[in-house]
Amino acid sequence: MTKASFEVTKAALRVTKAALRVTKVSFEVAKAGFGVTKAALRVTKAGFGVAKAGLRVAKVSLRVAKLDLFTSQDKAQYIL
Repeated sequence: MTKASFEVTKAALRVTKAALRVTKVSFEVAKAGFGVTKAALRVTKAGFGVAKAGLRVAKVSLRVAKLDLFTSQDKAQYIL
């Protein structure tokens, strides 16, 4: 191997090493992004659970209000 081809090989190895570093960093960033996405999905899922519970409470509250309305009407009829 001549000295020139040895130098070219060395330079190519340096470039390859740098490319591997960039790839590794890119992979770490992607991994972190995936973790953030997973966490965001968990929060969204929890938010849907809270909203669902809120709807249940609202439904019960409407039933109670309806009963109260009927009771009030009955009382009004007795008064009249």
